[in-house]
Amino acid sequence: MASTGLRFSHTDTKTFELFQCGDHAMKRLNFIKAENLDRQFDEGQSVLEHFDLKNIRRPGLETKRVNVDFPMWMIASLDKEAQRLGINRQAVIKTWIAQLLEEKTA
Repeated sequence: MASTGLRFSHTDTKTFELFQCGDHAMKRLNFIKAENLDRQFDEGQSVLEHFDLKNIRRPGLETKRVNVDFPMWMIASLDKEAQRLGINRQAVIKTWIAQLLEEKTA
């Protein structure tokens, strides 16, 4: 088997370190058993250290930009409602569309 240039080391703290040859930085991965994670959470301890928050995703809540053209009278009405509610135009549009979609799927 050919060498990949990767070496793994295991320490007593259940931390695995990946050392790569060359100028690449060391990557440290912290592993914890699910039951230990559950226990820490249930006891009110922080469990954030066990998650990579830089790459976190919320499935089904990713966004995609769309462009919609509205007639001026609609924009004026949206702006009036946004001002009344103290939110921006986009929030009004998102709220109303979400309400309509919930009604249609309920």
